[in-house]
Amino acid sequence: MSKGKHDQVDMLHGPLPGKLILFALPLALSSILQQLFNAVDIAVLGQFATSQDQAAVGCTSAVINMFLNLFLGISVGANVVIANAIGCRDDIMLYLIHMGLDPKMSFKIMEAVRKGRGLPEGAEEEMKAAGVPEWYIGSCKKIKYLFPKAHATAYVMMAFRIAWFKVHQPLAFYAAYFYRRSQKGGFDEGMMCHGIELVKKKLQEIKADEDSTAKDDDLFTTLEVCYEFYLRGFSFAPIDIYHSHATKFLIEDGQLRPPFVAVSGLGETAAWDIMNCRDSMEFLSVEEFADACPKVSKTLIDQLQQAGAFGTLPLTSQLTLF
Repeated sequence: MSKGKHDQVDMLHGPLPGKLILFALPLALSSILQQLFNAVDIAVLGQFATSQDQAAVGCTSAVINMFLNLFLGISVGANVVIANAIGCRDDIMLYLIHMGLDPKMSFKIMEAVRKGRGLPEGAEEEMKAAGVPEWYIGSCKKIKYLFPKAHATAYVMMAFRIAWFKVHQPLAFYAAYFYRRSQKGGFDEGMMCHGIELVKKKLQEIKADEDSTAKDDDLFTTLEVCYEFYLRGFSFAPIDIYHSHATKFLIEDGQLRPPFVAVSGLGETAAWDIMNCRDSMEFLSVEEFADACPKVSKTLIDQLQQAGAFGTLPLTSQLTLF
């Protein structure tokens, strides 16, 4: 037997417990590193807390992490076995048909197994009669969910598409990403479109805030991508009442122009109102814009001004003669 075969472990034949332990050992050994982290925790805690607090950390966390890693390794090992043995949900039906089971029963078994319901009544007897191995029958009883092949393939293809666009059409990638984030309130023009230094500052502020909200965490994710966006040499064009879209990020001359909804508090209704108004008239002043777009509040108009959306448009339509 070659050296390569000696290094392999056959998970599909023979006793399983010992092989699962082999899979679990690396994770179990990693608990040693975790204990080193706990030692650092105790050293830091000693500067601020009592000896009882230090004892609590020292006595419990190492044991908890050891068992956590052990059972995590066992569960991962079991999932590897089942995944290699069964594959996708389609494989169950095709394999059972190949073994001689009735196609209708094969489909019924596949549907029950892929939903985590085990085997339907009478299925186990038919599978044994057809010569289906015991380990296969046992795996079908343990499975909680299975992907269809088309679903699994779609995920892989989507990942390749995203990677291709991020490398070869980066502005298209960022436009689509920021668009999705803005739909969930996860993009704020005020903190993301004014340079990398402001983005770094906001990242540090949220990271240092122990009372950060779920929305802050959501913004943190977008800020990280904004930071990457700036590091790659890209920039945002200012919001413009004549050129920005209501909801979409537009690619213009190597820049991204944010939509109106990127302004904090400005919803889609007000954003589309701006687009409808600008298509029907040309504004002479900010005051005229406010009169033409009643769904845009004064607060939002002030934010649009701060974002530079009005350009050189005067505040009022009145003329000063002297």
